Amino acid sequence: MITGNCSALTKIAVGLAVIVTFVGGSTLLYLDTIQCGFPFWADMSGSEFMFHTDTTGIEPDSVHVFWAVLMFLLYPLWITIEYSIPIQYYKWRSRPKIADPGRVYTLADIRSRKEAPERKFGIKRGLDKRKSVKEAISDLGGMENFVKEGDTVVIKINVCGGVPGREGSYTSIDLTEEVMEILRKAGAKEVKLVDTDMAWTNFWPAAKDIGWVDWGKEYNDRIGSEFVEIINLSETEKIYFDFGEPAPSELRKEIVSKLMVDADVIISIPAMKTHTLTEVTLGMKNMYGTSPDIDKAKYHRIGINGVIFFMTRAFTPNLTIIDRSIGGEAAGPLHIKPIYYQTLVVSNDVVMADSVASQLMGWKPLDKEEGIVHIRMAHEEGLGDASVTVDLDELPYPHRKDGTWERPYAKVTQLYDRLIFYMLKIPGMCFFFSLVSDFFAYDLLRLPIIGDIVVALLSAMNKFLRLLDLELPRTKETMKHEILNVLYVSLIAACSFYFFVTEGFMNGGGFYFKSSYLAAIVVALMLATRLRTKELVSLTVSAMIIGAIIETLGPTVGTWQYIGNMAPPLYSVFTWPLIIIGILGFAHIFNDLVAKLNLVKVYEEKRIVRLLPVIVTYLSVVYLMFEEMFYDPTILLMYSVMEIFGSAFSYFHNWMGTEYLDYTDPAIFAQDQSGKNIHGT
Repeated sequence: MITGNCSALTKIAVGLAVIVTFVGGSTLLYLDTIQCGFPFWADMSGSEFMFHTDTTGIEPDSVHVFWAVLMFLLYPLWITIEYSIPIQYYKWRSRPKIADPGRVYTLADIRSRKEAPERKFGIKRGLDKRKSVKEAISDLGGMENFVKEGDTVVIKINVCGGVPGREGSYTSIDLTEEVMEILRKAGAKEVKLVDTDMAWTNFWPAAKDIGWVDWGKEYNDRIGSEFVEIINLSETEKIYFDFGEPAPSELRKEIVSKLMVDADVIISIPAMKTHTLTEVTLGMKNMYGTSPDIDKAKYHRIGINGVIFFMTRAFTPNLTIIDRSIGGEAAGPLHIKPIYYQTLVVSNDVVMADSVASQLMGWKPLDKEEGIVHIRMAHEEGLGDASVTVDLDELPYPHRKDGTWERPYAKVTQLYDRLIFYMLKIPGMCFFFSLVSDFFAYDLLRLPIIGDIVVALLSAMNKFLRLLDLELPRTKETMKHEILNVLYVSLIAACSFYFFVTEGFMNGGGFYFKSSYLAAIVVALMLATRLRTKELVSLTVSAMIIGAIIETLGPTVGTWQYIGNMAPPLYSVFTWPLIIIGILGFAHIFNDLVAKLNLVKVYEEKRIVRLLPVIVTYLSVVYLMFEEMFYDPTILLMYSVMEIFGSAFSYFHNWMGTEYLDYTDPAIFAQDQSGKNIHGT
């Protein structure tokens, strides 16, 4: 394990170098490019050593290249686990003991709990975030409404829930500093900025890399006092706490930081981001991060949305400031795409603040189908008021992302949540979950190029899952079409598979041929739910007619001949529509991947980039032909003609269907819009 003062990026780079060296060396051994040089095995070839043929009896030639590649791809996983085990063990051993194990604190012991004031919120939009937060707090009556002379203020910031270097994933230091100035003028005695260790990162390295540690020292030196203290709640004094009825039994005696119980005032300053499991991470989700337990995966076993509610109910922020100067869309909370939104949401009701912020992103928080579970739960339980509505047309000035953030699809987030819920029920899976997330959910994102690719792939995966039509509202009429479409495509697939077996294709062809055939069936069935029945029938019938013509004309003109003068295979006729539907789906996903890799600007400016999907598809077909030894110049010419027509279509048509907008460019929103605010109660 790498320790010391090495930077996080250095550790990641060394780790990747180890993986690349290990995988590269293993590949050379497998290809017999180099010989085994280890004692006792020096007389073996490289590939024999890789499979330990002397022990297992497995000959390298008997293993398909697919399984060999899969084995190499699993190497990084094993290396990551070996790297992460001592780190996780160190975290576990470093956990402080309970200060007073004989006592269980309750809601009545929390000092910051006060009678609910008249609920208010404000939306401030402008380029000067310091001015925005100052005026927004003033519009709520000033900080004096929240802080008294001599109060100890705890501010929950977002540090470990973000990725250093990826703007929009963590709380803004500039905005927080302005809040410090306001608190000093209001008479606060001291301010403690807090967050906790996470499974994927320790607090202090993240705080240092983002700049919190140096800023805290510089700020205190500037004002000449120890007014600000940056604290890792995982290192503070711990107590047992009862979150009260109707919390599950796991929360009736849970570990919390005593600092949260003793605070006079609690302020939540979250970054505004999407979340793959909870849809958004705002004021309420920020309070979930006050749990000092490193192993937060355990909360997914009892329902993360419920845990968010109960933690927020206990440590309800007296003031919530949602930092939307730079927000994060796409597959948050770590894999976000930054948006220069220049907007601030402030409220004395955390539920109201989250409701307003989520509406600006495009959600309907109280909707039973597409709403946000923990916000709706908090509203129904009376923790706050999420019923307030925001008219986007009444905002101080329009922003091109108002109500149109790229969001995790509601049903997909529920799918992720349920999968993790059941997965973590398996003994030992929480530990494994922490190991994997340490590297794949955090470390990879620190690398400039790889981080962007990870974000793009996750976004593409969300697009792919949307093909299941999990997000779109389902009426009786749409469900009727879904059933008809699936039955219709299932019938075509059944006919295709029947002839696939009876015409001898099951016994012929290699692994790639059979796996791609099964993939075409699966993708076609998923896409069937997305098409209107008339369009689906038209598409498939046309494909079958074209397929029948090609399969008939091929032998007639002498392009190819079927074995034993057999008739044109019906397998091909019924498989053509499945492949055509699959091509539509993969082109859609590939197109989105190109966009997320920030090639979309070039995509609009240089039409040549639009040829990428068609070219990649064509090269894949050519590779498949050579792999299956189905190469023939005439057949290749036929596919080349199809490629030319496809390329021409791609060149003259806009795949995206919308104008490119670079929402990550702050210059786009450098408008002189100041002094405008929206208020509500």
